[in-house]
Amino acid sequence: MPIATWCLLLGLYLVLAGQTSTDEIVAAAMAAAAATLLKILEQLVSERRFRFRRLAWLHTIGDTARALMLDPPLVARSLMSRSPPPGAMIREPFISHGRDEASAGQRAVLGLSKSIAPNAYVIEVLWPHRQLLLHRLSNADK
Repeated sequence: MPIATWCLLLGLYLVLAGQTSTDEIVAAAMAAAAATLLKILEQLVSERRFRFRRLAWLHTIGDTARALMLDPPLVARSLMSRSPPPGAMIREPFISHGRDEASAGQRAVLGLSKSIAPNAYVIEVLWPHRQLLLHRLSNADK
């Protein structure tokens, strides 16, 4: 796997560099080696492990795409109103299937995707209740 990572990073560097001169190839090899080494070291010393192999979290990304399309008009309407937007704290349930690497990856994607949406961000994960505490600027459609 480290060799595949190195090859991918080397190729990416060369594509972004736009040329394949000797200097660029040497720089690409060194940058790819450094990044691959950092990835290996991170895996060795990290306390948490994430795995993104399961497709169970794909619906979360779909919800985020929907929010990225539908939320901007709601937020714009709230921000353009004469009175300050009221906002709301909302608890939203989530499914967590354990503390393994794949579940940790799913929770990471969930937290990030909920915070990317323009109308909400995650304040806290309420583990005992399996809920996310979200702040929404406009609560018109939720």
